Amino acid sequence: MKSSYICCVLLFVLFLVSCTDGRSEGQVARLLRQAEMCMEECPDSALVYLHQIPDPEKLTGENQADYCLLLTQAMDKNDLPLSSDSLIQIAVGYYSNGKDRLKKGKASFYLGRVKSSRGMLEDAQKYFLEALSILDVTDNLKYQALVRNHLGQLYMNLDLYQDALIMNSQSVSLFQQLTDTANLVYAERDMGRIYLLEGRQDSASLYYQQAINDALSYSKSDIYKDIVSEWGQISMYLEMSPSAEQMLLSNLESDLVLDKTPVCLSLGIYYLSNKLYSKAEGYLLKAAASSRPYTRVSAYKYLGHLETRNLDLIYWDQYEQALDSLERQNLAYAVKEIQEKYNNAALQAHTFKLENERLHSTISYLSVILLLLSITSVIYVFYMKERRRRQIEKEEFNRNMKAHEQERARLLAELSDSKLHVEKLEQLKSEQKQSSLEVQEKTNALLEQEKEHSCKISQQLEELKKKWKNQLSINIDLRARNKDLSYKIKSLKDSDMENTPGLYASINLLVRILTCDLSEIKTLKVDDWEGLFQCIDLLYGNSLRKFIDQYQKQHDEELDRRVVAICYFEYIKVKHARQAAILRVSAQALSKRKQRLKIELGVPDMASVGRVVKPVCPSNKKELM
Repeated sequence: MKSSYICCVLLFVLFLVSCTDGRSEGQVARLLRQAEMCMEECPDSALVYLHQIPDPEKLTGENQADYCLLLTQAMDKNDLPLSSDSLIQIAVGYYSNGKDRLKKGKASFYLGRVKSSRGMLEDAQKYFLEALSILDVTDNLKYQALVRNHLGQLYMNLDLYQDALIMNSQSVSLFQQLTDTANLVYAERDMGRIYLLEGRQDSASLYYQQAINDALSYSKSDIYKDIVSEWGQISMYLEMSPSAEQMLLSNLESDLVLDKTPVCLSLGIYYLSNKLYSKAEGYLLKAAASSRPYTRVSAYKYLGHLETRNLDLIYWDQYEQALDSLERQNLAYAVKEIQEKYNNAALQAHTFKLENERLHSTISYLSVILLLLSITSVIYVFYMKERRRRQIEKEEFNRNMKAHEQERARLLAELSDSKLHVEKLEQLKSEQKQSSLEVQEKTNALLEQEKEHSCKISQQLEELKKKWKNQLSINIDLRARNKDLSYKIKSLKDSDMENTPGLYASINLLVRILTCDLSEIKTLKVDDWEGLFQCIDLLYGNSLRKFIDQYQKQHDEELDRRVVAICYFEYIKVKHARQAAILRVSAQALSKRKQRLKIELGVPDMASVGRVVKPVCPSNKKELM
């Protein structure tokens, strides 16, 4: 009754704890779902949601894997450094055994991104190819295209231009199918870069123009400006001056580009390289008025190079001032960023504290209650076990006491019989003392003989007891061998029945060797020896055969048949004289041969061959059991 009550209370407490944990897990799942929903469009918001998850290091299972994957994905999309692969490795390890192929492919893809950012190109290629094989069987075309695009960039860095062209062309077609203009622009630009590295300037120009047109239709000034500036500089360095100048001027006149100072900087550099100093100075002065610090610093730097020709160094001073201003601005920005991170962390910590204060107090109370109930249950169980143990010990003690009382009664009865016998002897002795000295001496002699006879009887009883124990162990061993032999005979295949006459002959030979007169045994032939060895392996186990085969394999030589016969005779404990008679050698020669064989086999003596062999090679009996 008490145990049932305790079980009910424990189940109720566990139910309350599971409800509390479910509430916390529901909050984590909600934040993970919100981060996943806004990952593609607003990766910065996804990063905020992920930072709101309380105690991410305590997550387990699917929530932990989703958190690691989404955090790595958000850091990659926000251009944050991917310095460690410990997070994404957790996601890869979890999804590798799951059925969600999309998340499994994403995990492998972002692990490849981490390896690529750390310069481990071979590992990155491995994980990109793994992600490609997984994602190709899904219907997510975007990640199929992204994997191919990054794999193409990897091949381009490894100078595998043909493979890079194949992967990038496939990514371009997939992005066109998805009408994903933002990623299509970069894929077309990568195609232009690959063709440019191959020296195919016409194809490179075609893809760069397609990227510029798509960026223009996408209405993103930063993408359009970056690609136009890149192609303009490429055209300038490749001495494609008219096209470079025309492209930069068209970019300057375009309404899509709001900030034209970077284009003015590129035109100034272009005219400076072509020694058109007046035009270069005009465009560089326009670039020097830019609100962008890097553009302004670069403009003053090239103006300083321009005015060095006339030894007018005013622009160098302005370049130094702009550079100092840029450094101060970067320092202030870094301080501001650190302060914002600190404020956000403090705000999040305060929010987490307010949200979880009540939950923590509830968990604390329930934990104390659960701990008390657990301690009570443990004490109760321990008490019942101790009580049961003492009861068993008491019963055992009573049984032992009863047995001791019976033994004591038996010993007392024997002692009384002995006393009666001694009294009779004493009475007989007193009667004999009255007779002559000769009768007394005879009586003493009879007493001594009686004592000796009693000692002999005791010794004979001890010897009989030892022989009985030995015979009992021999009978047990014979039963085990008989059972083993019966099992082996039953397990013989039909194909082995053809060898039954030879087996019977070998068994007959073994019996004659062990029991019969040696004069009846003729000289053994090769087949007789082999049959005898096989018969011994069958009856006594093939441990010795394994030992001999192992020795021959290690020393790369075959033992002589007489040496093998000596090993087998020692294994089945054939007497030394019978061995010498069977092998047709003298006992002294056989002893010398055994001494040499003992050194070769590395055993202390030939009689211990069985003890050495059995630990090395287990018998068939153990294998069958």
